[in-house]
Parts: sequence; C-alpha cells; structure tokens
Amino acid sequence: MLEQRLSGLDFKFNNIPFKSSTAYTIGQYVSNRTSDILGIIRHQHTFREKLIGEPVVNKIAFHSDIPVLFLPEK
Repeated sequence: MLEQRLSGLDFKFNNIPFKSSTAYTIGQYVSNRTSDILGIIRHQHTFREKLIGEPVVNKIAFHSDIPVLFLPEK
C-alpha cells in the first residue's frame, strides 16, 4: 500500500544490519547517507518489550539531523 501511495517519488526500502542498539544503528545509517527524510514503520510493543526495551522513537525523533516520519504498522 505504501509503495502505491509513493509511486511518483524516488524512494527505497532498506533492511539495516543491527549493531549495538537500534537507535545507534539507525543513526549510523542516516549519517552515512544523503537522505531528505527518514520513514520508519513503528510497531506496537508487548508489555514485556515496553519494560525492557530501548526507547527508540524518543531517541531518534529528538536526536535526528533530518526529519523523521513514523508510520503505524497497521
């Protein structure tokens, strides 16, 4: 569905190899590219993931040098 809505734009989907943390991995990826915007598909976490997980959205949203678009998974 997203590909259909973005059909007139130059875009690509990438799977990024994980390094030490999710926020660090995404930050490194963005710093090595010349992108105008970063789009991230966000999924709902389970209760356990919320307790022990990394606050990726906060880290990326407030520390990114380029605009970030967070999209819901569904």
